[in-house]
This record gives sequence, structure tokens and C-alpha cells, in this order.
Amino acid sequence: MGELIEVNRIAIPMILVTVSQFLLRTSPILMLGHLGQLHLSAASIATSLSNVTGYSVLFGMSGALETLCGQAYGAGQHRKLATFTYGAILGMFLVCIPVAILWLLTEKLLLSLGQDPSIAAEAGKYAIWLIPTLFPYSVLQSLVQYLLAQGLIVPMVWSAVASLCLQVPICWVFVFKMELGSAGAALSIGISYWANVVFILFYVAKSSSSLSTCKIPSSYCHAASFTRDAFLTMGDSFKLAVPSAVMVCLEWWSFELILLLSGLLPNPKLETSVLSICFTTTSVHCNIPYSFGAAARAIIPALILSYLESQLQELDGEEARIAEYMDVIGGTGTGGLITAMLTAPNNNNQRLHRRRRPLFAAKDIPPFFLRHFPLFFPHIKGPFGEVINQMKASTGPKYDGKYISKLVKDLFGGTRLHQTLTNVVIPTFDIKTLQPLIFNSFETIKDTILDAKLSDICMGTTATPTLLPPHYFNNKDYKGTQREFNLVDGSLVANNPTLVAINEVAKQVLKGHPAFDHQSKPLEPSGRRYIVISIGAGSCKKEHKYNARKAGKWGLFDWLFNGNSIPLMEAFHQASTDMVDVQTSVLLSALHSDDNCYLRIQDETLCGALSSVDMATKENMERLVRVGENLLRKPVCKLDRVTGEYKPVHNGGTNMEALKKFAKMLSDERKLRQSQMALPLSDYIHS
Repeated sequence: MGELIEVNRIAIPMILVTVSQFLLRTSPILMLGHLGQLHLSAASIATSLSNVTGYSVLFGMSGALETLCGQAYGAGQHRKLATFTYGAILGMFLVCIPVAILWLLTEKLLLSLGQDPSIAAEAGKYAIWLIPTLFPYSVLQSLVQYLLAQGLIVPMVWSAVASLCLQVPICWVFVFKMELGSAGAALSIGISYWANVVFILFYVAKSSSSLSTCKIPSSYCHAASFTRDAFLTMGDSFKLAVPSAVMVCLEWWSFELILLLSGLLPNPKLETSVLSICFTTTSVHCNIPYSFGAAARAIIPALILSYLESQLQELDGEEARIAEYMDVIGGTGTGGLITAMLTAPNNNNQRLHRRRRPLFAAKDIPPFFLRHFPLFFPHIKGPFGEVINQMKASTGPKYDGKYISKLVKDLFGGTRLHQTLTNVVIPTFDIKTLQPLIFNSFETIKDTILDAKLSDICMGTTATPTLLPPHYFNNKDYKGTQREFNLVDGSLVANNPTLVAINEVAKQVLKGHPAFDHQSKPLEPSGRRYIVISIGAGSCKKEHKYNARKAGKWGLFDWLFNGNSIPLMEAFHQASTDMVDVQTSVLLSALHSDDNCYLRIQDETLCGALSSVDMATKENMERLVRVGENLLRKPVCKLDRVTGEYKPVHNGGTNMEALKKFAKMLSDERKLRQSQMALPLSDYIHS
């Protein structure tokens, strides 16, 4: 209880300080709202830009003093306490110079970003008059950290509240009586900051509570001595100030980007004004929605498939390929790309082999992803990189998809769906007709218009909303019939496409397809069996990010935007994935396949960057490789319908051991069919 009281003794006054300083920059905007939409929207845009490019940087840099002053005060080195503060102020003054130059160019910058010309002109004027606030703001934030290190909170509260009380009438006089408009509002902020600094310095000079070192010691009266000592501390300050500033900037920028981008809307004056009022009065901020699908995480199932193929090669020789053992291979999103890579014929090597060979061996897919995924989803690096990435995502698809488009066209050329080495099922969604569209090699004979190029199908199923643009193409069959397609990510249709593939197999069995003469009709007893493997790309399910207590306070906005996630979409996709797993188990039991004939491999412990859809940096891809390798060594798990968690199967062994058994079943099934002169392949479904 004593610790709680001590924490509150500092925390509650600091809340007043923070709120008062926040209102110093926002209360003038509320007054400008009475002058019209133009003044309000311009001031809002300028304030957001100044927060992004100036105040956030200076506020973050002052965080270095939290460490340096705290250490100096705790060690009793009171002289260094003052020296660090002076050095930080000098360093921040240097940073103010390029920031001021940038603010002088605000109008041109906003115009280059596509903002409304009238708003850009007024915002540029407001930003120029904000330049005088940079220097007192630097001093103020340094003094705040100086006093905070000594536990002197009350004087900061009084000075902050007094400055706010002074600013309100000054701003009112400047804006309405002297009719200075935006310039008057900006000037009132600068005056208030200087007043806040003067109040604190007056306290420091006169109070006996503050250390004497907060005044310039007598030894510092010589300017050269003071300057030398202060400059010597700047190096230490910058080592901490830069990472501190980056952390603060990323947080502030994510908030302010939305307001800046509102200037690009059809009615920028109204939209920016409304958003400004909402953000200022409620401080409700949101991040740009995050996408869904496997994307970069597809390297995990690629590694699992590589291991499965290696086990087939141990049994049947180095030339063994997964496509030779499967009746059906299905995938959605980047899983659809894997499907095409495993089943597309390698036309260049046909002369070297008596039988047709697939374009890729499974072992070649992980290196392919490691090489190309960073180019699929290029991230701009540096302190401004994440901001630029998020800005791109808010105004259109985060990536243009040109690299992926060229790559799949080069890979698959003119290869069409009917030419795959085994049957494939790849779900997509047509946003024009709002209908699921499943590209199914079984149907290409009957419905020839669906016999599209594999490159187009892959572009369609990987077109994740918000990440990549929808894929449009026209297809023409041999009869001359044409059809247009407007496709997006297949995970909208089937995040786990296992049942989609089983359904297609069942349909062909009922139709008497010759490839399934060996198979009984669905739900009829038979000596033959369905053999199914389903491989997930991982999820962050075990993070337990949400609960009923938290969600009970959510409205529509919170269900759609919650930090970096979309709870409604996450719930939909996870529910779909798990229900497919449950239904597949039940269905295969009804089809008289034993438990060993269905293997589901999924890692639900991903978190942070590992669970990201498009974090395809070299470092993160290498971490995902380790996830896949560790997943092989984990125990075989099945979904617990009560807890929703995957729990180890009793005596199930590891996934590695299960894949060895699965490979043996596939090999035995293939040899049995060859001995009976039947068509090759067993049943395989990949999610």
C-alpha cells in the first residue's frame, strides 16, 4: 500500500502536467473552429504535421534525461544533473533547426502529398508561426525531466496549469479581438510555452527545494567552460535520445497519420475538421487495419512439405515427388502458390525424363520463399520507414504486386489448370459477383472457361485485401467464350481449404470419375480409405488478446480496429479454420478412415512479428524457418473442442514421426495401385 501511495503521489500530478501541456496545443484549434472549416482543418493538419515532424522528436529526445538525470541524482552527482540538462537543451536546439526549415516548407509538402490547396496554404501559415514554439518546448521538456528526477512534481503542475490559464485568454484576444486568425492561435502557444519555462526557472532560482546545481554554478560563469562541459555530455545524451525518440515517434505518428490522411478525402475541410474534433476531445486513435491470410508465414508449411517429401525419397528414391502420391492438392493464398509450384509441369526437363516432372521439388520451395518474399513485401527501413509503409497502406494496397505478377508469369508461363500433374483445388473470391470461385482441375473438361493460366489463379488467390490489389484478367476458352475475373484472396472463401478439397473428391466419386474407381462412394463402407494431411501457416491464437470483459465495452469501431488487429476478422477466420478441422475429423470417421489417416499440423504460438502477414524481412523469415523446424519436433496435437487449444495426442509422437508414418502410408498406397494398374495417387489436401 505504501508503494501505491508513493506511485500515485507522482503519477496523479504528472497526469495534470501532461493534460495541461496537451491542451496548450489543442485548445487553439477549438477556438479556430469558430472561424470556419478551413481554419479548423488547416490548423488540425498543421498540428498533426508538427507533432509528427517536431514535437514527437523533441519529446522523445528528452526521454534520455530520464535515464541520465535519474542516474546522476541517485549517485549524488548533482553537478552532472545540471550538465546533462544543459547538454540536452543544446542538442535539442540543434535538432530544432532542420525541423524549423521543414515547417517553412509545410505548404509545399502538403501539396506534394495531395492535400487541398486552400488547406495547404492556411496550414503552411499556421506551421510557420509554430516555429517559435520549438525552442521553449525543448527547454520545457528538459526541465520537466530535470525536476522529475528530483521528485519535484508540484511546481510542474502549478506552472503547467498557470500557463494554460494564461494561454486561453491570450489566444481569445489574438484570434477574435486582434483578428490574427491562425497566426494568433499559433503565437499564443509559443507565449504559453515560454511562460511555462519562465515559471519553472523562477521556481528553480528561488526555491530551496531544488538542488543548487540547477542554477548555473559559479564555475560556469565563464561561457567557454559551460559550453565545453555541456557539449561533452551531448554524445551520451544522443546515444539514448535517438532510440528514445524513435520509440515515441512511432507511437505518435501512428496516431497523427489518420488526421493527415483525412485531407485526401473528397471533402477535406469537413472530414479533417470532424476528425480533429473527435481526436482532440476524445483522444480516440486507431491504427491502420491489418490484413489476413498466411502470406509470409507460408514458409512454415513449405518446410513441413519438404520434410514429407524427403521421407518419400528415403522410401522410393531421390526422384520421388509429392505430386506423384496425391489425388488432390489444395491451397489458398500463398498455399495456392505452393500448390501450383508442386504440380505445374517442368516443360524444360521433359526430354531428360521419361515421365513428366513437377516444376519444384518441395525442398526447393523454402529457399525460394527466403529469396523472394522480402521482394514480395518490401519494407522501407529507417526511422520513417514504418510511417511510410502505413501511409501507403491507408491510401491503397500496401504493395503494388508488380514483382509477384512478373515472378509467377515467369514461373508458370502459359501453363493452364488442366496441365497440372495431379488434381488441384485453389479457392478465390470474385469481388464483382461477390461469389466464391474455386479453380478445380476436375471441372476443366466440363467448364472450359475456368481453365485459366496458373499465373492468373495464383495472383488471384494471393491478392490479400489491403496488402495487394485484386487481380483482374479475361479468360477465353477454345470455343471463343470469354469471361472476366475480379479476384481476391482465397482465404475469404476457405481459410482452411481441407473440406473444399474433400468435397471435390466426394463429388468426383459420386460421378464415377475414373481416377477414383478404387474409392467407395461417400458414407459407404469400403476397404479403401481417405488419407488427408492439413498443414497450417501458424496463428497467434494462444496470445489470448481478447476476453469478454474487454470486448463488452467495444462498439463497431473497436471490433473493426483494435491496435494492429481486426478482432472481428480474426474471430471469423479462426472459427472457420477450427470448424473445418473438427468437421474433417468427423467426416473422415464417417468415411471409415482411422485416426492415423488424418494429420493436422499447426503452430498456434506465434506472436509479434512472427504472426505478421507481410513482415518478410530477412530476419523475420529466418525466425519463421526456426518456427517450422521446431514445429517438426513438437508433439502431434488435436483440437480440444472445449478449450479451443491444440493438445498433444496420447502416444502420438512428434510431427516428425507422424510424417514418417504418413509417408509410409502414401508409399504403400501408391505401390498397391501400381500393382493393380490403377491410376496413381492418394488423397492429399494442403491448407
